Amino acid sequence: PMDSATYAHHGTVESGKTTLRVVAACCMRMGSVESALLSAKMIERFRPRIIAMAGICAGFEEKVQYGDVIVANPSWDYTSSKITAKEDGSRTVTYSPDYIDIDSEIAARLEILKQDSQFFQQVHARWMGDKMRAPPTLHIAPSATGPAVVADGAVLTDIRRLQHRAAIGLEMEAYGMYCAARIASRPRPAFFSAKAVCDYGTMFKDDKYQKYASFTSASVVFEFVRRFGGELSSIIK
Repeated sequence: PMDSATYAHHGTVESGKTTLRVVAACCMRMGSVESALLSAKMIERFRPRIIAMAGICAGFEEKVQYGDVIVANPSWDYTSSKITAKEDGSRTVTYSPDYIDIDSEIAARLEILKQDSQFFQQVHARWMGDKMRAPPTLHIAPSATGPAVVADGAVLTDIRRLQHRAAIGLEMEAYGMYCAARIASRPRPAFFSAKAVCDYGTMFKDDKYQKYASFTSASVVFEFVRRFGGELSSIIK
């Protein structure tokens, strides 16, 4: 028990010559509010150097395939807007996104991991269930957060047109975690979300690749911590 309402798993990861303490917890419900509350609670309780989120997301079909991992950089709430009613009964929507980027120390090392094709081939080979023919890849790119499960391809198209032309991801929790980390008392943790594509946010979405995407996402988060956590623990204060 982390407290009377939340449970967490404790463990260690060897990173070079450093033994890192790791705490893992799961949101009980979907959504940015839930992830923000859990993240804030974990930051206050454990004072981590790094907080990372694994999970699944929707992706822009022209840029990603199932199982590809998207690190949200930046993340923002795509519903942040002002709705104005006109006298003729019509409405206009103007957007005011709050874009949150990951730290450069995290982004630089993710770029290194992104280039390791052998690692991604190994991840692909280890999964024995449904998967794509090609190994997954890592994308460090804009990904939007919102409160709804989306099964309408026009939503991500509109986000690309009106809010960020390079957006390739759509999910429900990352922005909440980023906000919690950004406003935490010092020492603040570095943060990133690495979610894998399990559908394209269209009417044809199903659950076929959810387990595969969960596996590739978790594999990337674990490998990042194993490979770079020891080094970053001495940099991030």
